[in-house]
Amino acid sequence: MRTRSALIATVVAGTALLAGAPGTASAACAAPKASAAYRARVAAALESKTDLWGERLLRAPGGPTFAGASRDLAPLFYARTSKGRPLTPSGAYYLAFDQPESPDGAGSVALHVADGSEIISQSTAGPGVFVSVGGGRYGACLSRLAPARLAEGWLPILETRYAGYTEESFAAHSGGSPASPLVSFIRISGPGAIGLTPTVSGLRREGDRLVRNGRTYLAFAGNPRWDGRSLTFAAGTVYAAWIGPPGNGVPDVGAAAYARDRDSVIRYWKQRLAEGAELEVPEARVMNAERALVVQDLGLSWRYSLGNPYEEFSFPESLDGAQVMAELGFQQVSRTILRVSLTRKPRPYPSWTMGEKLLAAAVYVRLFDDSRFLGEVTPKLAGYVAGLGRRQESSGLLAPEHFSSDIPDAVQGLHAQTVAWEGLREIA
Repeated sequence: MRTRSALIATVVAGTALLAGAPGTASAACAAPKASAAYRARVAAALESKTDLWGERLLRAPGGPTFAGASRDLAPLFYARTSKGRPLTPSGAYYLAFDQPESPDGAGSVALHVADGSEIISQSTAGPGVFVSVGGGRYGACLSRLAPARLAEGWLPILETRYAGYTEESFAAHSGGSPASPLVSFIRISGPGAIGLTPTVSGLRREGDRLVRNGRTYLAFAGNPRWDGRSLTFAAGTVYAAWIGPPGNGVPDVGAAAYARDRDSVIRYWKQRLAEGAELEVPEARVMNAERALVVQDLGLSWRYSLGNPYEEFSFPESLDGAQVMAELGFQQVSRTILRVSLTRKPRPYPSWTMGEKLLAAAVYVRLFDDSRFLGEVTPKLAGYVAGLGRRQESSGLLAPEHFSSDIPDAVQGLHAQTVAWEGLREIA
């Protein structure tokens, strides 16, 4: 949770195509800045004691729609880390692609930057490969970059268009085997030269791959020029595969292999989502958003995020995820999150944390009637019940504790009190 002023600064500064990252484009391609009117409008909505935009959308003829909401707030584009530093070299956010084969979520992950400029292995500090076209970074001129899209609106297949070029990328286990490395497959087409530049030093070319110490990092089709640092392809269509972590095997690369692996990704994710509940609502955007979020949650499992310092268990978000996955029918994922939560100490807000654990366990057991799991964890849950009893003051309220992880003020927070009450009620 953030302070109000920090939240306002984050939302306004991160707005897509409205606040350009310095040093990423020439003056002719500089992104338009957020106008004073836009900044004031966003600040007024965030500072309001009522939901200004939400109430207006509810009163609109036909009710709330995506088109109506998009008139108030542009989509986010830039991602920041500590002290406002860009999370990726171009500053754009990334999409975490994976193919989790266990309820524990992603073992390997590929980070595909949303402007099409880079693919990174495992974390933002990991090895990656940059994409350039026409002598410059792909996506550098934001006025010529179309917003990123997912195939069919929700599948983890990234589609971008930039300055006459098109790019598509996805991640899959080469050959379909979970034991094989996670490979990011890339297809780029355009009217001019296309470059691929790994961030790994010491690579050398062996035929149609770049290797170091016997391990393959990049495989490609065609006969590009290699200058010891970058591969440069002629105009046309380029097929390549970035392997992370690098391995001894070499995936097939080319039009036929790309189509085959793309089809396998579509089959995989449609089968995974078919394991859970299916929701239907009239607006296609809502359906796509729900499916995309389930894809993300299957990869995240108990993690708060992937590929950055927030790749950790987090209260209450991880347990909220456990409840949602349980309600959607993903029993093993929900149970895994619960088990991990029981290994984490209830701090810095013990009442809220213990209440969340009790509530999530109760939701899971009620939905799946898993008496064996309940028996295994009852001693731990009983300790939480006793702990909440010890924290109760003469007023009946629980003792003050941190408001949140980054707001250390000790308060008798409504959120902590109500979740603890609900957890006690549900576990009973």
